[in-house]
Amino acid sequence: MLIHRHDASDDEGRWRRYVTDAGFGHFVAAGSGRALPVVVPTQFSLVGDEVWFHLAAPNPVFAALAEQPMALLSVAPDWAYIPGAWKAIGDEDPRSGIPTTYYAAVQLAGPARVEADPGEIAAVLRHQLGEQEPGADYVDPLRHGARLRAIRAVKVNNK
Repeated sequence: MLIHRHDASDDEGRWRRYVTDAGFGHFVAAGSGRALPVVVPTQFSLVGDEVWFHLAAPNPVFAALAEQPMALLSVAPDWAYIPGAWKAIGDEDPRSGIPTTYYAAVQLAGPARVEADPGEIAAVLRHQLGEQEPGADYVDPLRHGARLRAIRAVKVNNK
């Protein structure tokens, strides 16, 4: 992604707040020798320097991660289309303006760890439930037992 110096964030707290507030992005795993990467839209949590989320165990992204654990999460929920007429410069004919799109985006990249351990999966679920349903009454995910085998937790280290 092209980031001009004047568009880059100079405040780590700003991108962290943006990513945390967004909570949804596209997880991308290139794998090895694939014609296209595997792209998975997903809800996630930012926990320190890691991105946490869970997916169904048969998700094709796990094969790509087994081939190559490096992955990327792209977060870009805010955007606005700017019509060409608005981009006319000075006395330029508005019909000659070039349209553009203004957006905010953050991309987090690093090695992904796939967790099949029920304790690790439960920890991710607890964290996500705490963020998405604060104060809700729910059964501790570890008590789901066999149902935890149907999902995997993913942790991507962004540092």
